[in-house]
Amino acid sequence: NWIFNQRLKMFDDLYLYAESLQLDPPDHLNVIIYSIIRQNMVHPDPDLSRFIVIEMAAGYDEIKSILDRFALPFMDRIKTIIDRGIEKGFFEHDDPIFLVFDILSTLAFYSHDIENLQGTKMYETLAGNNKSERIQNYILKSIFKSLRPENKKLDIPEIPEEVAAYIEKMIQ
Repeated sequence: NWIFNQRLKMFDDLYLYAESLQLDPPDHLNVIIYSIIRQNMVHPDPDLSRFIVIEMAAGYDEIKSILDRFALPFMDRIKTIIDRGIEKGFFEHDDPIFLVFDILSTLAFYSHDIENLQGTKMYETLAGNNKSERIQNYILKSIFKSLRPENKKLDIPEIPEEVAAYIEKMIQ
């Protein structure tokens, strides 16, 4: 639980930091997704991966309560950004919580399992030389395409250097 408490605290701090910047929902969402990707791909927590694998082997007993206490609030924060974007006309989506689940599931599988594939053609195909950049681009494009209102343009916003530097400092 300590691992999840620390990660949720860090996410809350990043979320509040992004809130303090008073960003539009697309910018806010981009900052949060960028943070999650950096945290999982560039600065992964090997203890978290080990815990998840042990829990899977043991039948998911403890992880069930962790999902309710930690993962659901985490997902809800991201959904809140999307909901705000829908209300303001930036986004359009029928079921934002499933979009959040899709994003986090893809990232979790990729970040926790890709290293186990090293030395295989699968690894070269999926990871190659710039695995964190590739997954970041894929996830961001997928999210913003999924959220783009019909007949409107929705670009992926740029993250200012000072914001990226702050995020790096927080997740190291």
